[in-house]
Amino acid sequence: NRVKNKTSSPLDLPVVFDAPELDTYFPCKIIPHEVWISPHGKVIAITPGDEVNRKNIRALLTGSKTMLPLKKDNIDFDKKIGLFINGNGGNGEQLLFRSILSGNVEGIGGGKGLRTKEGKTIGRYNYNATLADLIKNAYSDVITTHNNRLIIQLKDPYSLYCYELSVPPTDETAIQTFMQQDLKRYFNISVQKQCRETKCLVLAIDPSKKLQQQNGNPRSNIVKVTSGKYMYNYEPSLIVSQLNRYSPVPIIDETNTRIKISVDLPSHVADIEGLKKAFQKSGLVLTEQTRVIEMILITDK
Repeated sequence: NRVKNKTSSPLDLPVVFDAPELDTYFPCKIIPHEVWISPHGKVIAITPGDEVNRKNIRALLTGSKTMLPLKKDNIDFDKKIGLFINGNGGNGEQLLFRSILSGNVEGIGGGKGLRTKEGKTIGRYNYNATLADLIKNAYSDVITTHNNRLIIQLKDPYSLYCYELSVPPTDETAIQTFMQQDLKRYFNISVQKQCRETKCLVLAIDPSKKLQQQNGNPRSNIVKVTSGKYMYNYEPSLIVSQLNRYSPVPIIDETNTRIKISVDLPSHVADIEGLKKAFQKSGLVLTEQTRVIEMILITDK
């Protein structure tokens, strides 16, 4: 009666409903679910509804061969769980774009890198990284300086997170943009350059001493041992650049010279007093001063 009222046509075909036997024989997730049965009781096809048309019906009634697609329903799929979680809906091989952010995952270690395919970048991963490190990775186009020029004002910069991004083939610039957008969405972060008055260590030539020109190939030992560290036959700017990797205070080269010098460094290269003595022996003076320099401010709102 309901069909007749809606269409003005009576429904005079037999209809079976509420039949658990049919649900057992022909389980489905999506309807229409069309089961094609021959006059001899043989199931010859199971298709979606759009295959029920004049051409296919005529072909089967006249005995002509026809290839009908098999309708495949994922019976176990649960919309409440989420797509591809624990295999829900498949293994995810159909994925075109995905970004995942999670907390620390024990047992997988750390690490970061890009995923590539046929020379194109298709994703990146960062496992068990601090929020501060995630931001540095995402904004490596902006954060091109050493840590001593970063001002990090985050609520919890050192909690560990895992991040993974899968995208269609693209370039590293697009990958960075996607990652920046994800971090902004979840953490509401801001990364900006600011010129600030900052306490620095300033390296200059000691006017009371003559700078000695050093000759020979540059050689250094600054990382691997606790004593006997040195940088020989380097321009002051290059020595300062290396020391900024370890110093909590920005070091600025104001020697305005390209003369190569040699410095025996303290066992702890962040030892300010030790650095002052080391440079003094080379005819340079390292003093604590204030300068207006460019800093990178990282905040969350």
